Formats: sequence, C-alpha cells, structure tokens
Amino acid sequence: MVFNVQNFSDYGTYIYTLSSAISKNQAPDIFVLNNNDKSIFADHSVSIPSDIINASDFRKKYKAVFGEDLIASF
Repeated sequence: MVFNVQNFSDYGTYIYTLSSAISKNQAPDIFVLNNNDKSIFADHSVSIPSDIINASDFRKKYKAVFGEDLIASF
C-alpha cells in the first residue's frame, strides 16, 4: 500500500487545492477537513466511523503512517 501525503503551508491553500482537485475529478481517496469550520465539502463527504478510526487514539495508532503530516501542533 502506498500513501502519498502532501503538506500545505496554510489551510486556505489546502482547501483551494482540494477544491480544484475535486472539480477536476481528481479528488484524493482520503482528505482531512477542519472540524471547526463549516466546509463546502461537508454535505458531499463521508466521515470515517469512530469504530474504525477513533479520533482520541488517532495519533497513537497511525503515527507510523502519517506522523505529524496531518496533525498540526500549536
């Protein structure tokens, strides 16, 4: 299995790039949305159920795969 993880300098650039990819039918299989915002993708995406990936232990279980790429620490 191959994971292609891309990083972006800021959330606005990420959303613009994601929107562009979706409009070209090149959407990624998995992407992350900020749960604090009302996203334009909210009605057109499906969350991974918590019994498959529990948000509270996400960092612990998936660190080897994603490391710090998906989670920004402030």
